[in-house]
Amino acid sequence: MQGRAGRDRKSTPGRTGAAAFLPGFCRAIGALLVAGVSASAILAFTASGSAEEISHLTRLADLGLLTDEPRGIFSTAFVVGLTIFSITVAVLHIRARDFWTRRLRRLSDRAADTDTALDRAKLFLNTERQVFVVWAGDNEAPVIEGDQSFLEAQAGVNRLLAFGAWLPPERAAAIEAALDRLRSRGEGFDLAMQTTGGQFVEAQGRAVAGRAVLRLRETTGDRLELQKASEAFRKLAEEADNLRALVEALPGPAWRRDRLARLAWVNSAYARSVEAHDPEDAVKRGLELLERADRERSERLLHDSGHFHEKLNAVAAGQRRLFDVVSVQGAAGSAGVALDVSDIESLEAALERQAKAHALLIDRLPTAVAVFDSTKRLASYNSAYRDMWQLDDAYLENAPTEGEILDKLRSERRLPEQGDYRAWKTQILAAYQSVETREDWWYPPDGRALRVVSSPNPQGGVTYLFDDVTERMQLASKFEALTRVQSETLDTLKEGVAVFGPDGKLKLHNLAFQTSWNLQPSVLAAAPHIDAIIEKCRALAPDARVWEAMRAVVTGLSDRRNALERRLPRSDSSQFDIAAAPLPDGATLITFTDVTDKVAAEKALRERNEALERAANLRDDFVHLVSYELRSPLTNIIGFSQLLRDQTVGPLNQRQLDYAGHISRSSAA
Repeated sequence: MQGRAGRDRKSTPGRTGAAAFLPGFCRAIGALLVAGVSASAILAFTASGSAEEISHLTRLADLGLLTDEPRGIFSTAFVVGLTIFSITVAVLHIRARDFWTRRLRRLSDRAADTDTALDRAKLFLNTERQVFVVWAGDNEAPVIEGDQSFLEAQAGVNRLLAFGAWLPPERAAAIEAALDRLRSRGEGFDLAMQTTGGQFVEAQGRAVAGRAVLRLRETTGDRLELQKASEAFRKLAEEADNLRALVEALPGPAWRRDRLARLAWVNSAYARSVEAHDPEDAVKRGLELLERADRERSERLLHDSGHFHEKLNAVAAGQRRLFDVVSVQGAAGSAGVALDVSDIESLEAALERQAKAHALLIDRLPTAVAVFDSTKRLASYNSAYRDMWQLDDAYLENAPTEGEILDKLRSERRLPEQGDYRAWKTQILAAYQSVETREDWWYPPDGRALRVVSSPNPQGGVTYLFDDVTERMQLASKFEALTRVQSETLDTLKEGVAVFGPDGKLKLHNLAFQTSWNLQPSVLAAAPHIDAIIEKCRALAPDARVWEAMRAVVTGLSDRRNALERRLPRSDSSQFDIAAAPLPDGATLITFTDVTDKVAAEKALRERNEALERAANLRDDFVHLVSYELRSPLTNIIGFSQLLRDQTVGPLNQRQLDYAGHISRSSAA
């Protein structure tokens, strides 16, 4: 303590002298600086003054206004000021140089330290294969540092940040969402990812000094094994969730049992089948779907073979149903599923019955049916096919191929004669490679006409239909001949004949109908409707009432079809009688008879009859008038003749009596 005080006391005078010296020195230096600055200013003024000012000073000196003494003082002040200024500048320069030298040394040391730290950071950074991406602001481009060789994307930051190019879609979406939260709210994250190439990468996001930093690091060593296990566990968990959701959505009951064969989990369909509130209630109460005997048998089979598959009856939701039960044994227990096949069994039984009925129906068809499978062998046939080709059941039951059947029929001359049988047979067998139905006509040597339809079936085979249309074609030929005879017969009739079908269209007509109504043959050949016929006929016969009545007979919907008879006057002074009569097949026959001459003759007869009637009336009137005038004389004659016959006035001879009788008879007439 005393030593330190002595040192303080010894150092005090020095500090006091320095303190007393410094103000004076500073004032002197300040004065010199002022003088120097003033001199410099004067010098600068003189140097920068104009020639006029310098000449003005020169004239003042010549006039003696400026003495030599002021000039000396000025020169001395100038020199002193310049010297002091130079010294001051030198001192300041030395001090500034020392300052910047020291600063440069410090900066160099700091730069060296920074380089050392940078090398150390790069060393630490390169100890692992990793990449850093830094965002300084929202609008600034990110900075990337590190080794990108462990990533598929090595084309720069834009490619690196295109996560969808080297990550699965769901992981790319996850890291993009995490980066958005990091850059907007500063929320850090840690993600473990697997690239599309199978590499494992760790992604860490942190907010550091106001910057968003993303670190992508290759996973190696224990971390790699852990991440692989985590990824495998994640996939297994996803698969388990998917399988659980799938089993939960199954319409049939499903369950899982532990090692002691107790229920550990059931789906909703199982709970509904055992009438539980929910799956947890079914497990808690241990409600069983299958019968005890069935469960014990399934457990034995699971223990022996690890697999059980049978159809079992069980009561589900109060109804007895048939289930297709499948169970498998695992390390932690067993699992099973039951599919309700009651409806399927019913459908199979119904399908079997329908197939039998279908086969029976086909066998009873008059059309020959033969079905060949995809191997071109006969799969089924009916009795009409056997009878048509006169084949034995024993031969057909051996399932011969279609080619063998064709060869057999050709050898027995039951097939149509062909110039190139091989090409014809190849064309027939091409139906197995076709997808469209084909129709052919066969004309065997026995004179039959066969319509053959080949239709490919979904199983790869072909179904053949052989329809014997010989009789039908004969009937068609006879019908056509009969139609021609009837048509020619109708053409010889003078009456117009037209037959309209149930649809109101013209089916048959004769030449008289065409010529009487001036109809074109092309119009009638198109089978026009009765409305079109009426429209063309109205030009000659405008009476709408007759046409409406005829249309009603042809196209009417009444239950009773009545006949129609009308007389139709035409504009050419001719008249036709129209008669419509329904036919048994629903058609309508209409006849048009030209009665113009008949009407004229009838009119002449009617006029003659009227004239005769008028003459008879005149005669009767005349007789009536004459008889009225002759009534009194006749009465007298009758009276006198009666007296004579009675011989009241005297007897008469026979001849007189005869005369009197003639007079009486004539008078009475």
